Amino acid sequence: MNEFRLSFCKLVIISDIITETIVDDKIEINNAMIREYHNWLAKQHDGDFGILINKVNHYSYSFDAQLEIGTIDRIKAIAVVVPDKSREIAAETILNSIIRKNIPHRIFYDRNEAINWLNQTLNV
Repeated sequence: MNEFRLSFCKLVIISDIITETIVDDKIEINNAMIREYHNWLAKQHDGDFGILINKVNHYSYSFDAQLEIGTIDRIKAIAVVVPDKSREIAAETILNSIIRKNIPHRIFYDRNEAINWLNQTLNV
């Protein structure tokens, strides 16, 4: 697996169609970070793809960033891996803003289950 670094996160290429995102601890993601992230994703993936968000760290989003996250048309599925209930609740808040974009999404406690779900969802 290839790993890349943006100003606020580590990205792991799991496959041609799945990228894992691990955001740094104790930061607030803003619009500039979302643009950096989206630009990187658009360059990395030629076609449709899915995102695995690994919420191992604590972080938040500015209101504007919440509106921008997931606005790339080629994002076809989002899986979020959480280690505990508090981060599950935080993930649900962000996913609620993505729901209006009609992107399939799910929260998991197990990383492998999340990857399997992404593969199944993207290969339909």
